[in-house]
Amino acid sequence: MTHQIYYRKKTEQDLRKEPLRTFIDELATALLEKGYPKRYLRSRFTVIGELNRWLIQKKIKLCNLNQPQIERFIQHRSKQTSMIERGEIATLKFLFEVLRSHGCIPPPEPEKVYENEIETLLSSYNHYLIEEQGLSSSTISNYIPRVRCFLLDLFISKPINLKTVCAQNIMEFVRKYANEHSSAENSLMVSSLRSFFRFLLLRGRITVDLASCVPSVANWEHARIPQYLSSQELENMLEHNKGDTPLKIRNYAILLLLARLGLRASEVVSLTLDDIDWEHGEIVVRGKGATRSRFPLPVDVGEALVAYLKKGRPACSTRRLFICSKPPLKPIGHSSTVSTIVRSSLKHAGLNPPNKGAHLFRHTLATECLRKGATLPEIGEILRHRQIDTTAIYAKVDLAKLETIVQPWPDSSFAGGAL
Repeated sequence: MTHQIYYRKKTEQDLRKEPLRTFIDELATALLEKGYPKRYLRSRFTVIGELNRWLIQKKIKLCNLNQPQIERFIQHRSKQTSMIERGEIATLKFLFEVLRSHGCIPPPEPEKVYENEIETLLSSYNHYLIEEQGLSSSTISNYIPRVRCFLLDLFISKPINLKTVCAQNIMEFVRKYANEHSSAENSLMVSSLRSFFRFLLLRGRITVDLASCVPSVANWEHARIPQYLSSQELENMLEHNKGDTPLKIRNYAILLLLARLGLRASEVVSLTLDDIDWEHGEIVVRGKGATRSRFPLPVDVGEALVAYLKKGRPACSTRRLFICSKPPLKPIGHSSTVSTIVRSSLKHAGLNPPNKGAHLFRHTLATECLRKGATLPEIGEILRHRQIDTTAIYAKVDLAKLETIVQPWPDSSFAGGAL
């Protein structure tokens, strides 16, 4: 076996026997290509040897290996080691993929995608959000669970009949939900429901525009001054997070994209190798609503990306730009990973702002642009806002200019009345 040097002697003896002997090399090669280190094979192939020995003892042929038998083996393995490790389960799954590719074991039973009417409806709604609305995966992941919550509350014990939904149902649900959640969470719920009811009206599932029946909830987010870092804090944070390991090189490039271009976390996640135009020094950003914007690539950002591509990004087939640091080698899958990188970087730099998410850098960039004389429409263009109202919150951070327009408080002799 090509990879026999990676196995313990007893494990190697088990792996040399049928029925699994033929597939061991292919499995080892596949795991190495996915970025798993050789030490992973040493520790994890023990469970493959144990499975091979168990199949021989039980006289089970590969063509008869099914899910119930796999579960029996896992129970057997748990008794042997008192606890089967998570990595062993992953190794077994990789083995079954190899076996299925050769037609040695039957494909898994299809999952029940639609367990009930609610899931069927949500699947159609999810397709609408992707194909017709062009929403990002992070937005969709916010909408779907909240709509499900509403539907379960209304139809948990009876068949779905959307034509019976009325304004009173919606008001009662939103009122109850608002009493149990934060203002930010309530805003997400209201947005989700309005989007869902527009979908139902468009599909002819309802005949009344219920989106207009969804009440507004108090949201004091814009009453606060946006949180941001000072220029010195930002540069110190970036300096503290430089490094020469693949992980630090990747994270530094992500931080620069957030700080210099004000990208959203989801926009960083969706970047591909094809979005960087090295010849013209530009980068394409895929924003909300399937928009695409082209921006000049700052020199330090370009240098950080070059360093990442040369020293930090592992060789893999995906065209997505940023790859997970741990195997299996796959793209960063969610914006929460970017926010986690930001929190860790702030902590490493000794900073503790109230807002520790990726949006902190958008606020910082907007604030700095405003102080350097940029207009709100210009800032909105940089941040790719679709409405000027979204950008207007940054007017509050320029306290010096606000002081020039504030009206003096009436003195104590002012008795009120019409002027």
